[in-house]
Amino acid sequence: PDGWFAPANLCSDVCVKKSILEAPGCNDCYVRLYDSISYMADEEIQISTITAFMGLCDTFPEGDKEMCKTALEIGLPVAMNTLAGSGDMWINNFCKDDIGCM
Repeated sequence: PDGWFAPANLCSDVCVKKSILEAPGCNDCYVRLYDSISYMADEEIQISTITAFMGLCDTFPEGDKEMCKTALEIGLPVAMNTLAGSGDMWINNFCKDDIGCM
């Protein structure tokens, strides 16, 4: 899927393109993740995210499509609100340890 949550829009791809150091800049990574966290609590963003993932349900067998859609409608808002409310103390370590920013 496209959107702010797509892997191509997270730090490892975007920050490298912005940096002349061949490694993502930590500040770029921090800003991207802080902004993404704030998006997660927004109901309109949650609805657009659910809509973006609904096509995935069409790949399920016929009897499971509706269950998939229901799971997205219930599960994604819960997960997004949980992540949005988790605080931001993990961001610096994530950018340094998992993304490898400099």
